[in-house]
Amino acid sequence: MCKSHCLWAIAALFAFQSGALADSHREVDRVARDCEVYAQTAMEQQWQNEISQCGFTGDRWHTNRASHRTWCFFAGERDRVLHYLDRDRDIRRCVNDRKRRENETVTIAPEPGVTGQPVAKGINALWCNNFAHDMFGLATNYANNGCPINGNPTWDTYYNQCMTITREQISQIQPAIIAEGNSCIARKP
Repeated sequence: MCKSHCLWAIAALFAFQSGALADSHREVDRVARDCEVYAQTAMEQQWQNEISQCGFTGDRWHTNRASHRTWCFFAGERDRVLHYLDRDRDIRRCVNDRKRRENETVTIAPEPGVTGQPVAKGINALWCNNFAHDMFGLATNYANNGCPINGNPTWDTYYNQCMTITREQISQIQPAIIAEGNSCIARKP
């Protein structure tokens, strides 16, 4: 009599544990995917921190993918979201402050080798200086991650481009750098 009841109880327990184990594996897989996205986003926020010269530092501000992924895996979902939102808020404030400062009238002499006024209306030498710094910083970040931008452009390259091309052409430079750099990073193991 116990044999059939005991066997049924053991089978039910095994089925319950197998289902719970499968649910557990699905949850681990979901968290791993979420943490991969979290790590990539945290790295992008750090790159923005660097190219915008915000100067944020600390545990949340670095480009070590494995470290971000590991922290995320062991953190709760609430903490992951809060870290993302805190970094996002900090970057937005920094960028908005910088834009406000850029709109102030400042006279700056062009770099040696570049004369005259920029071609694009509404752009001045200070704007081109900041643009060159941002683009060179972005290209340098990709190079530091094993993905140098085609032609190894220098700060001077970006500054001279800014001073001599149209606003439309200028607006295409950053997306091109990001596309080339992300394409390279995506091919890395």
